[in-house]
Order: sequence, then C-alpha cells, then structure tokens
Amino acid sequence: QESAQVSELVWLGRTGKNLGVLGAGKQFGNVRQSPNGHRIAVEIVDRRSATPELFMFDRESGIPTQFTSDGNASSPVWSPDASTVYFRSGGPPVLYSKSADGRGGQQLLRALDGIESPLDVSNDGRLLVYSDASRSTNQDLWLLPLGRDTKPTPYLTTAAWETAARFSPDGRWLAFVSTESGASEVYVAPVDDARAKYRVSAAGGIAPRWGRDGKELLYITQDGNLVSVPLVVGPPVQRGTPTTLFKLDSLYDAANLRGNAAYELTPDGQRLLVNRVLRDPA
Repeated sequence: QESAQVSELVWLGRTGKNLGVLGAGKQFGNVRQSPNGHRIAVEIVDRRSATPELFMFDRESGIPTQFTSDGNASSPVWSPDASTVYFRSGGPPVLYSKSADGRGGQQLLRALDGIESPLDVSNDGRLLVYSDASRSTNQDLWLLPLGRDTKPTPYLTTAAWETAARFSPDGRWLAFVSTESGASEVYVAPVDDARAKYRVSAAGGIAPRWGRDGKELLYITQDGNLVSVPLVVGPPVQRGTPTTLFKLDSLYDAANLRGNAAYELTPDGQRLLVNRVLRDPA
C-alpha cells in the first residue's frame, strides 16, 4: 500500500523546481507549517509498531525533535500564534492540544462521540474545523469554538464525504472537498452558512489551500496537476481562470481521505513543502 511507502519532504517552487529536501527515508504523513514559517509539524510512522507520532522540524536546520510519544498521534494543526498544536490521538482518536514548545502534557480538547481529526484553526484563534466519521453520513465537517464550555456545531453532515477544510485568511469562508457530485470536488462556503457553497473545481479536485491574501485558491486536479485559481469570495463568489503550476504525480495522500493530501504552502505563498513518495526507496 502507498501509505506504507517511504517518502521525502521536499521544498518546491511554484514552477515545481526542487529547492531542497527537509527530510527523507521515513514514512512521513501529514505536514503542517507553523503560521510564522519557522517550524513544521510532521507525522512519522514507526516501522515496528506501524503507528504515527508527531515530530517538529526546524525549517532552517532541518533537524527533527519528537513532539508526542503516546503511540498514535497524527493530523497536526497550529494555532494562529504558533503557540499550540492540535492533533488527534488515541483509539478511537479524539482531539487533543499541546503547547508547541513541548512544555506540559497533551490536553484533551473535548470528549466527543465519533472519530475526529482536526483540519484547521481560524486566524483569530476562535474556531477549529474538524472532520467526524459517521456510519450514517460518512465523513462530516464540524466547528468547535475554542473556549470554555463550548459545544461543537455541525457544518456539513450529508451522505457525501466532506473533508480537507481550510479557513480563508479573513476567517469568513471555508474551502473544502465534497463528493456530493459523485466525485471529489473543491467548494468554498461562508463559515456561517454551508448552504451558500460554491463549486470551484470543474472536473475533480482535492486538497484546497488559500493564498496569503485570500484571493487565490490552490488545489490538485484529478490528473495530479496543482492549479491556482483567482477567487473573489464576494458575495457573489467570482472564480477566475485556473492556471496549472506543475504536476504532482507522486504526491502522497497521507490520510487516504478522498480529498486530503500532504502538502503546505509557505506563508509568503512562494514555496511548497510536499510529502512525496519515493517510488524506488532503494
């Protein structure tokens, strides 16, 4: 299975030019760069136990430090001030948080009923979007206010798969993937009303990423091309003509979630960090 393959974390320019390798020779999973760009949280699967742990890579030195040690931590998400990392852990997995400097232990964020995975935190730090696996409605999107005594609210809970959600820089919109059309497609919708969604991808799309100013959306097409779409979220939403940046034919789909993929756009929007499978690790 591809999920067991050795991969590398490689820096790429917007034309696909290789700008250096951050790490290689391990079973890497999801990657998330801190908002200030200094550190990268990465899943690394232990080959003996086949379970993931989180490691922190320093961007400049490339040196990793182990961040969790409970045997099953994955899906890291940063707070906007880079002080906290949210992740899933346990069996079945639920949501935890931990200070990004490693101080103290991991804290249970909230005891929920399903199988949760954090996806993103709004830039004001007040809202976390997460996915929840349900037998009746597959993969759903929920919103969790980050404060005391708060309750999660459903965002999209249809029979389709909904996943890979990311907040726009201004926190007013979500980009996400839904299979409601029968294929994985990229949509955007206001945070306060998912019913007002707008489909961005024309013929298949996964793994949306907002540009720094919220006027660009990147995603991966069905044939593996990374495209950039000019976007004015309005209302009304105005979609420009997509531009193909380059082909990511060896992109590693770490979570195997029909719509998520392990790559990050740097805060300045000029480079990407991609978890890429090594086709011939030997």
